[in-house]
Amino acid sequence: ELSKDGGLPEESAHFLSVSYSFSNYGESALQSVEYFNAQLRLALADPDNRALWCGDNPDAFIQHMKERVAHNQNFLDELVRDLGDCAVGPPGGLGMHSPPPGILRVPAGHQVDSGNESKTRSTLRQFVRDWAREGEPDRQCSYEPLLKALEQY
Repeated sequence: ELSKDGGLPEESAHFLSVSYSFSNYGESALQSVEYFNAQLRLALADPDNRALWCGDNPDAFIQHMKERVAHNQNFLDELVRDLGDCAVGPPGGLGMHSPPPGILRVPAGHQVDSGNESKTRSTLRQFVRDWAREGEPDRQCSYEPLLKALEQY
């Protein structure tokens, strides 16, 4: 089935749309970090709020967040690198709509779907939960009861 513009099958158009949201994660996430930074600065201007701040120096905290965004973007870039040659994707490939080799870039004029941006962030959280050292407590809470039940029966 062709997409609404008639140029690309619906499944392929969706695949590209999700892939572009992976590529755009860094830009979107940095906007969120900047918004958080502005709100943090406003809150910390009040001495009572400042007394409650127990984190690192706010500048160092924000810098750390930006570094994590860059790290996450590097990870996501690897997931969609050389997308035109990728064995995973819609049946029949992307044909003439295949992006050039290398890191996938969002084409000029393309509007990344906000729903896909949310899914991208959710996907990152799932990777952390399921694979990263930081996700160990979540894995124990989520999977341990299931594994114990399987072992019991």
